[in-house]
Amino acid sequence: MAISKLGQLEALLFAAGDPLSLDRIASALHLSLNEADDLLSLLSTSYQEEDRGLTLRRVAGGVQAVTKKEAISVIRDLYEKQEQKISNAAMETLAIVAYKQPVTKSEIEAIRGVKVDGVVSTLTEMELIMEVGRKEVMGRPILYGTTEKFLMTFGLESLSALPELPEELLDGVFKREEAADIGRDKESVHEEGVPSLDQTGHEYMTGVQGERLQKMMAASGVASRRECEKIILQGRVTVNGKPVIELGTKVSPTDRILIDGRPLRKERHRYFLLNKPPAVMTTMKDPRGRRTVAELMDKERERVYPVGRLDFMTEGLLIMTNDGALAQGMTHPSYHINKTYEVVVDGHVEEEKLDKLRTGIRLCDGMTAPALVEVKRYDSRRDQSIFEVTIHEGRNRQVRRMCEAIGYPVRKLKRTQVAFLSLQGVKKGAYRELTDDEVVHLKKLVMHHE
Repeated sequence: MAISKLGQLEALLFAAGDPLSLDRIASALHLSLNEADDLLSLLSTSYQEEDRGLTLRRVAGGVQAVTKKEAISVIRDLYEKQEQKISNAAMETLAIVAYKQPVTKSEIEAIRGVKVDGVVSTLTEMELIMEVGRKEVMGRPILYGTTEKFLMTFGLESLSALPELPEELLDGVFKREEAADIGRDKESVHEEGVPSLDQTGHEYMTGVQGERLQKMMAASGVASRRECEKIILQGRVTVNGKPVIELGTKVSPTDRILIDGRPLRKERHRYFLLNKPPAVMTTMKDPRGRRTVAELMDKERERVYPVGRLDFMTEGLLIMTNDGALAQGMTHPSYHINKTYEVVVDGHVEEEKLDKLRTGIRLCDGMTAPALVEVKRYDSRRDQSIFEVTIHEGRNRQVRRMCEAIGYPVRKLKRTQVAFLSLQGVKKGAYRELTDDEVVHLKKLVMHHE
């Protein structure tokens, strides 16, 4: 017996688990966007009946079938172990990351007034926050941002759906009932370089106070933080010609630091072009144990991060760097850095369909900017069309969703160019360092749009 479109939609949402975009639903069910939206409304209405245990919610740019809150008790009874709860301290920290991202631990501590190492580790393990790069200040601290799981957990379609808060709530005016549990008094806080609440966060974030010597040494790759402390206590370090044996000593980037008579080698900016293979995560680590781009570059001394991202199965050009300012500039939506993709789809694509991409197409998260589209060839043997799409936006799965919206799901996707950079001479899974001229050119592109 054939199943109705409504039943197919329900099965689709159940099987997916994660939120599905409207265009993906329409493509899977062979419907127009309006027809798919009407079907979702019909299913949502049917779920409003008292005897139904599910409901629909729009989250993370898509639609997801979830259990009604009235059914929580019976679900809890099913599982012996309940989900991990988020403490008040973790919720405060998560709120700061959500509203201030990208943000460093020191910046979070400047707002909350307490250390957050343990809380940040917990939130990272829960996959609610993740490392998104490094801040270009002394010591290059890790920057944190929220994840897609964060949106799903709190039922948000996007970060723009976060409720507005008075600015003072994110400037150090949190209630701190749990502060005593952290066990940090004012003296120890100052020793760690974290300002008290009556200091401005600006002073700390701009590095006016300086960086602890052992921290700068560790960031430069001398040794671990503890080993660096031992080196200092052994009297092996001088700053501006004077021996330093106190661990609380603050230094600046202009100070001349010698270790055993040799200048401290500060971490330099590195820039690479990586040809990412398919089935590789564009992350530094993956909780599910999948291969990551960090593993492809583990021979490099400096830790570099991806600029933007490519989907798990999308291959091609990815820039890797530890220059946070350049990375931020290249991914900022207002800078219009062109990215070109080679797209393979089944069938012979009609020109009028491609014209929709050229003029902009409506997705569930709004209209896209006009794309440049160039047909490369039609493979009659495989009945596949190959064409290039150039965009400057950076929405999640944008090219795939654009193609699905015109009725041609992507079979293979490869990014072939970013700005003036191409994959020429770089084999799949390999990488090369950018030349000085290429780096200068990239920085000029970013500066041009500032």
